[in-house]
Amino acid sequence: MSLHIYGGPAAAKKDRTTDPIDFLRQIRNENLKLSHAAMRKVFVEAARNEPDCIDAALEYYFDNHLKALDRLDAKEQQTLDVEPVKRQRTKIEKQIVKKYVQKAYSIMLENVRLAVTGKLLLESTFADCAKEGGWLTRLAAKGKPREIVGKKLTKAQILALIPK
Repeated sequence: MSLHIYGGPAAAKKDRTTDPIDFLRQIRNENLKLSHAAMRKVFVEAARNEPDCIDAALEYYFDNHLKALDRLDAKEQQTLDVEPVKRQRTKIEKQIVKKYVQKAYSIMLENVRLAVTGKLLLESTFADCAKEGGWLTRLAAKGKPREIVGKKLTKAQILALIPK
């Protein structure tokens, strides 16, 4: 196999005369029957003997990969900039849902009647709640038997006792 390297060692010292593309083209044209891996091996071996080719290839690699890194970093930064906005929206949406759920519980609370007495919960006594049983026994423990639930506790305090 004959391999002609543009410029040669003496010319390489003066100025760069080896163009890596032409260098690769020459190796490809002289070794068309080789596989990709074998051609790479021939190219690397020949380039090791040609400092100008190595310098040019390293400069090309540096320039292109530095640009690629800049693009990747910019893309990652853009992704990082977008994520907090998504979290913030989700947090706001959760706050809105929570507000409406609390409003719904509050409306429901105003209409809850005890099965034992038939009275509205907010108009019932703590003794009535104790007779009812279930979670209302926890509510009954929050006041004296003759006290009215709606006058002693706020809706928020009552809602906190309801099992979720």
